[in-house]
Amino acid sequence: MADVSEPTVNRFCRRLDTKGFPDFKLHLAQSLANGTPYVNRNVEEDDSVDAYTNKIFESVMASLDTVKASLDVAAINRAVDLLTQAKKISFFGLGASAAVAHDAMNKFFRFNIPVVYFDDIVMQRMSCMNSSEGDVVVLISHTGRTKKPGGNGATGAR
Repeated sequence: MADVSEPTVNRFCRRLDTKGFPDFKLHLAQSLANGTPYVNRNVEEDDSVDAYTNKIFESVMASLDTVKASLDVAAINRAVDLLTQAKKISFFGLGASAAVAHDAMNKFFRFNIPVVYFDDIVMQRMSCMNSSEGDVVVLISHTGRTKKPGGNGATGAR
């Protein structure tokens, strides 16, 4: 026993970017199964440039390993098929994700497919309501926890 209260444990877990103790246990188990440390080494004020550089690279490599382990190749293939056959592509993002959506729109212009982006929930909803068969909506969220990107209308877009 750690002799601390349940709220203290939950606050600690939330500081580690989890929803609480059960979510922390899940993330910890996943990282142990993947061989990737869940909590990366922090950069300290007195670190040398070499130590700082190594810690940053280790952190980035751990993140990339985590992403690689979670990739669903079949889903990526389906997404590529949908995007290459789309009549129109709409990119949606809120906050910082809007910059990513805007950048995606700029890159997809090269494919000669009508493409737009919206960073406003009302415009995202209107775009979804005006979508038709063959249109693709791409919702971009860094955390995956953004409340209602594209509104509820995004589920109706094809």
